[in-house]
Amino acid sequence: MRAKGAETRHLVPFSVELCDDLYKNEPTVFHETLLSMFKHLYYLYQCMGKEPFDKRHASESAKSFLLLYAQVSKDTAEDLWKIKPKFHMMQELAEFQTESSGDPSRFWAYADESFVGAWVKLPSPGEARDWRIQLLEMLSRNIGVWIEM
Repeated sequence: MRAKGAETRHLVPFSVELCDDLYKNEPTVFHETLLSMFKHLYYLYQCMGKEPFDKRHASESAKSFLLLYAQVSKDTAEDLWKIKPKFHMMQELAEFQTESSGDPSRFWAYADESFVGAWVKLPSPGEARDWRIQLLEMLSRNIGVWIEM
């Protein structure tokens, strides 16, 4: 499945529910591992955007998710549960960067859901269309979205 960050995050609670049903109907060690893995990812996301930010809980949730994911990857077909390079970044952010920067939702921006994404889509200087005009047009289309955040 291919999805953007926000789309994927919104599927996490559903994944927990799905794995819970799967485990209840067929209580295997593998299904229990899947359930625990998605619960830890859910717990990580639940830490974000809350005051005070619980660094210890976020770090433990991320680490548990990644360890369980690695186990699932090892126990299944090679291409089904691949270890992604972004997992290393996730570990660094959750376990180490939160010590100095706090809540990742305050600095961990996805290109598809923030001003960072809008800025990335602007043409580079020298392209045919004036980037300043494009920036103003983009701001006028999206200002309501950013105000609601």
